[in-house]
Amino acid sequence: MLEQNQIKIIIRREMKEETHFHPELEIVYVIEGEARMQLGDQTYQMKKDDLLVVNSSIRHSLEGKEGSTVCSVKYDYQVLLSVSRKTNSLFLCNSCADNGGSYKMIRGILQDLVCQELIDSHKTEYYKYSLLYHLLDVLVEYYLVDGSSPAAAEYYDTDEKLQQIIRYVHENYQEGISLSDIAEEMYTSTSTLSRLFRKQTGIYFADYVKQIRVQYAVNELLYSEKSITMIAVDCGFSNASVFTKAFREIHDMVPSEYRQQMRKKLETEQQKDREIKQELGKTLQLNPKRKQGTEDEQEQAAFHLEMDVRNSKEYRKNWNQVINIGSMYNLTMANVQFHLEYLVRELRFSHVRIWSVFSKQMMICDGRTISAYNYDAIDGVLDFLMQHHIHAWLDFTRRPNANVKAADDVLWYEKDEVEFASRRAWEALFENFLKHVVTRYGREEVEQWYFEIGEESFHPEISRYYIDPEYSFENVYRFFYKTIREIVPGAQIGLSALPAHTGEAMKIEALKNCTKTGVRPDFVSFILFPYVPHFGEERKILKSFVRSTDKNYMVNQIEVMRGIMKNTGLEACRLYISEWNITVSTRSFINDSCFRGAYICQKAVEMQDKVELMGIWVGSDWISTYYDSYRIANGGGGLLTKDGIRKPAFFALHFLNRLGNRIISKGENHILTKRGDDSYILLCFNVTWYSPSYFMKAENLQQPQQVEESFEKYQSIVLNITLSGVSENATYILKKR
Repeated sequence: MLEQNQIKIIIRREMKEETHFHPELEIVYVIEGEARMQLGDQTYQMKKDDLLVVNSSIRHSLEGKEGSTVCSVKYDYQVLLSVSRKTNSLFLCNSCADNGGSYKMIRGILQDLVCQELIDSHKTEYYKYSLLYHLLDVLVEYYLVDGSSPAAAEYYDTDEKLQQIIRYVHENYQEGISLSDIAEEMYTSTSTLSRLFRKQTGIYFADYVKQIRVQYAVNELLYSEKSITMIAVDCGFSNASVFTKAFREIHDMVPSEYRQQMRKKLETEQQKDREIKQELGKTLQLNPKRKQGTEDEQEQAAFHLEMDVRNSKEYRKNWNQVINIGSMYNLTMANVQFHLEYLVRELRFSHVRIWSVFSKQMMICDGRTISAYNYDAIDGVLDFLMQHHIHAWLDFTRRPNANVKAADDVLWYEKDEVEFASRRAWEALFENFLKHVVTRYGREEVEQWYFEIGEESFHPEISRYYIDPEYSFENVYRFFYKTIREIVPGAQIGLSALPAHTGEAMKIEALKNCTKTGVRPDFVSFILFPYVPHFGEERKILKSFVRSTDKNYMVNQIEVMRGIMKNTGLEACRLYISEWNITVSTRSFINDSCFRGAYICQKAVEMQDKVELMGIWVGSDWISTYYDSYRIANGGGGLLTKDGIRKPAFFALHFLNRLGNRIISKGENHILTKRGDDSYILLCFNVTWYSPSYFMKAENLQQPQQVEESFEKYQSIVLNITLSGVSENATYILKKR
């Protein structure tokens, strides 16, 4: 028990609880075996690693089957009141009912929490506290629901009202409580609320209030030295006599007698609890993240992996299809062309992604003139691509010419997009441009290109494609789609999204009608950098963003995007990550570090079956050169420095490309593939996560030594790997790179 009974962790073999309810929020997690959970009117058969949340005051029972081990974590309702600003605290988290959901993050926290509870590997309980509040934070961030959630709709109306009542009781239990006051706040009748409460909990509202007050009094009796009279008044009873009468009705004894008996019983139960946990700690197969031992022992973790090479499946590489190179104007530079040609040759990219096609620097037109266009600069770039057999991926989303040190620190910013005076001016240029490239390079070539467009809401000052009193992005997209389908029907058309964490991802609601009328895109693309919205004091999203501390950020954001696509009728489209990196900064030595290389390997392996394409950001440091770019390496996001030095990020993709076309095994630190009849390629990587101090520093780490200071203590990993199922009586050559 922690913090005066505010948080409880209970781990038992073959746990059994009869039907009951309690005000605490409870998370039930099956460590081993199976358990049967009756939750309201539903019955769930829980298996190993299943978890679910029991909301406050919901009737439930639990029965662990023979050989089962179950962990229960209970949060006092006052803890919920302190962390959640919502009027209700209704959570929808149930791996038994939601087979398609991902519970990897919350399982990881629970597994580590069980380890820390059973194996006392820290000098204090601070780490355990951090896990408990991390667990609660994940629940609030990802599983606290409201009426707008389709998954919660069938539960919400009734349970939301119940949770509002419960919250009111816990916030006001020390004062006078009236069901009529709650009914007035909720714009309903007292009788309706009374019936609802009785149906959901099985007891009358007045009895529930009495039980809650007595429960708070029990905590005071056990964990404080207050007098009976003071406890009675503090817990909402008018005097000690009323308190004693209510207490006797529930516990069959007076408060003073209960305090004396239960304190002795509590000591005995705590000792028994410690003995049970010690026994479980010996018998359960636990793998705590941090083990006891010397400092040197803590720096190394050893794992034994056995892989049967006879079990394999087809492996599709999704990281080497496209490389981001910058604006169309960037690619007029000889140095950038040289780097791109090298990257395509060495890393085998098939497409290059280019944006700001219609920029002022390309000098195509003035935005007003129609039918007279200067394509000389564009032709120079596209001719270069054709000569080196590189296909174009053109992003027509309007974006500024900008370079940043950090999310809120700009090196330079300029509006470089042509300002079109009318809808006709923009549409005429786009249609003419398509006809021009088809005439110059042939339809067969252009049909291998990707065309992408989106609405850039980060910079509303440049987001509109043309000036028009009846402007809408829906009209822009519809024309974009129909024109491409008419002139180059085989080309791929994509809808560019904002980061999923903005809450809207893209202003796609207006496009629901488009998807129903035959203009559904071939793919949806979005950028993925580890940032989350910066909330103000009123929990409103501000324009600025802050770095995310979530290790599973990419997986979580992909799930958000999949949900958005499903809700808007785009679930059949392919999902592409058009730009991704560990930072938006072009002045951070993190970009030049081995951490970035290991991170790319880990995420490429992790994301391989979650999205159809991943476009690393960005190819060359030349696109971020400025007055301060005088060193050999300047923390740019390129795979190559200005001088063509290959960074660890380059070698990460190089190693990934060497993998075979059939996968045998993959994990947090490895991937094993098969190439040919009896050739195997094993790639290993060790990602050490940031230390908390990294998120307190300026993002633009401009000194190499700052990189080392930004990570947790390095931990080497020893992988003992056994390959079974290989050919017998054969000689193998082992090569290491």
